[in-house]
Amino acid sequence: MLPCGSVLNVLTGERYKMATTETKDALSGKYGKAIRPLNPEVQ
Repeated sequence: MLPCGSVLNVLTGERYKMATTETKDALSGKYGKAIRPLNPEVQ
C-alpha cells in the first residue's frame, strides 16, 4: 500500500490527494481489525 501511495503522490504532485483501493479497504476493515483505533476523521 505505501509504495503505491508514494508513487501516486509523486505523479500527482500532491500529497494525500488520492487514496488507493487497498487503503480504502484497510480503513473499512476488509483486511481485519486494526491494531489501534482508527481516526474517525480519516476513516
